[in-house]
Amino acid sequence: VSDQDRMYARAYKLRQMSNISRKTFDQMCFTYQDHLTIDSLWVIQHRFSMLTEIEPILYDCCISSCLCYVGKYEKDTYCRFCNEPRARGGKAQQTFSYLPLIPQLQGYFQSKKKIEALSYRSNFIHSPGNICDVFDSDHYQHLLATKVTVDGHQQPYCYFDSPTDIAFSFSCFSSWAFPRSLRRLLRLNHS
Repeated sequence: VSDQDRMYARAYKLRQMSNISRKTFDQMCFTYQDHLTIDSLWVIQHRFSMLTEIEPILYDCCISSCLCYVGKYEKDTYCRFCNEPRARGGKAQQTFSYLPLIPQLQGYFQSKKKIEALSYRSNFIHSPGNICDVFDSDHYQHLLATKVTVDGHQQPYCYFDSPTDIAFSFSCFSSWAFPRSLRRLLRLNHS
């Protein structure tokens, strides 16, 4: 990875952490062009795609973050909740960029350091009566002794039998996913 790529990564992280718009980011790059060589956000994103071999998938979203136009909403041209048009001038008003999980996990296994970090679970030694880690939990310990069932058919192996199995957890808080106005609307509709 080049020094320029590292600078791109820092600039991109700044944008993500400070939640600045693409327009503001591009203006910042233009303003400091005499001191920093940072290309447009589009160039940076495509460079990351080339380096990681992970191509983001873009989905159209409601401008008010009411919904993502997938599944039953895929063909809608107006938001069913706020009536905002999906597009203006033939272009989606807002998009959501999704990075597929499987290529990200595959990317982790390209790094010796990450392989060692991911082997933590399989090398973990449980001490009954002590809870020092999620892998000490009753639920995880129960899964270790539970046969996997797929489509109603019990498999000949238990959860996490293989050292390459990954314990994956996901958590999402609605305050992160939805703006305040939408949370208020959801509360009113569920009252």
